[in-house]
Amino acid sequence: MSDDPGAQAQLRKALALDGRFLPARHALLAAALKKQAWGAVAEHSAALLEETPDDAALQLTHGIALRHLGKPDDALAAYARAEKLAGGRLPEVHLARGVLLARVKSECEPALAEISAYRRAVAVIPDPAQVTRVQRDCEQMLEENRKALEAAKQMQAEAARQARGKKDWYRTFFGSE
Repeated sequence: MSDDPGAQAQLRKALALDGRFLPARHALLAAALKKQAWGAVAEHSAALLEETPDDAALQLTHGIALRHLGKPDDALAAYARAEKLAGGRLPEVHLARGVLLARVKSECEPALAEISAYRRAVAVIPDPAQVTRVQRDCEQMLEENRKALEAAKQMQAEAARQARGKKDWYRTFFGSE
């Protein structure tokens, strides 16, 4: 579909006359995806899913739109439906879930597992920079969390040593606690 506003207006008219005219709906969905107009993507993919609920790629597309619209739990549910419908033959589900877990929920361990599953499932990664960036950011976040936890443990150990030292000092001078 072209980016011609006149063509899009005609397609919207066709949908107004017959909301089940799937070629128009598909064309508008493709245009919305190209523009990353996530509200329109969600609208058109939801309408198409009413007609073809077993379309795994469409479920995935709908989930991605939901993620961009700030509905991560709904997006995860759409990803799960897409994965089930595809029977494991849609590796992009792993990428989408990994991105959501990393960027929206800050859950890096499961995100890295999803990214790894995606890397194993595809021969050639279409956008390796995105995958590498998400993976690197998660690994960095996990390392920072590990360092912070280690620092907290050291602070607790130091506080315990100081408390023992105060007790020892008190016993030395006063003979009891």
